[in-house]
Amino acid sequence: MSQVLELNAFDRVLRGNQQKVLDISEEIKQLEEEKDRFLHTVDFISQQQAELEALVVDLEKALGLSDWTEMTPIGLPDPGVATHADMQRQAMLQLQLRIDAQLKQADDDITDIIEQVKELQRTAMGLMMRLNRRNRLRRSLDVNWMPCNGLMNKA
Repeated sequence: MSQVLELNAFDRVLRGNQQKVLDISEEIKQLEEEKDRFLHTVDFISQQQAELEALVVDLEKALGLSDWTEMTPIGLPDPGVATHADMQRQAMLQLQLRIDAQLKQADDDITDIIEQVKELQRTAMGLMMRLNRRNRLRRSLDVNWMPCNGLMNKA
């Protein structure tokens, strides 16, 4: 009788954990969908950034300016002849360099998050496999228990 109680307790635990695993699985699916949308957005932004960089390089070449991608400090022409547009250009280029660094950091963070999601997926799959094994074992024990239970009732 104690084995039956243990089996029932084990069954309740399995059923409770089954819902948790299913909830986690659903959350992982939602995260994957969000990740796919985010990656699509990042690809679109990357394409736009590449196009803008090409335009900026062409404009700088036309103006005879150095290439900003060489990370050389961007200086103003002689302050006596610097125009308001020159100062705005310098501020915009400095801002672009800071944003570029932030985007690289965000890319690294996103890569880390993707790795964590993949690890959660592997963990969830392992839990689902264990849950399936336990359910098969429970069904097998239930099938074996029924004939034994019938014999006990006849005695």
